Amino acid sequence: MQKQHNVVAGVDMGATHIRFCLRTAEGETLHCEKKRTAEVIAPGLVSGIGEMIDEQLRRFNARCHGLVMGFPALVSKDKRTIISTPNLPLTAADLYDLADKLENTLNCPVEFSRDVNLQLSWDVVENRLTQQLVLAAYLGTGMGFAVWMNGAPWTVHTVWQANWVISPWEI
Repeated sequence: MQKQHNVVAGVDMGATHIRFCLRTAEGETLHCEKKRTAEVIAPGLVSGIGEMIDEQLRRFNARCHGLVMGFPALVSKDKRTIISTPNLPLTAADLYDLADKLENTLNCPVEFSRDVNLQLSWDVVENRLTQQLVLAAYLGTGMGFAVWMNGAPWTVHTVWQANWVISPWEI
């Protein structure tokens, strides 16, 4: 009988593609794949993401202990609420209570983050820049910006700050 793996799922949800990985507590990557976003979410956002993850959990005899999902979006400080996601074809109804819906579907905790903050965190650690000030620009369907400051990604805490940071690039 194959040993059951305890994993964390990571999903990077872009406007064009969704990237998905399963990693064990030991840091082993069991699976990574890239799919077209429109195909994954065609049956609905929650059911599409849930089916994509469940299929691989069954394939690898794995139990999901958490999902971290990156969005090209403004994410609330609670890491459970998507405030704005202009590049994704999602409605307010799709995003309402999304963390709870995914938790009920997957039976594991769910946390959201800005996709660029997750990418920046990886890049900073991999390149040993944790004590530096880093400004990053990432090109996808849109352009994402992130700042590493004081040992962590810099996050805004008010709509005013978010508008101040975003506005110069939207002109």
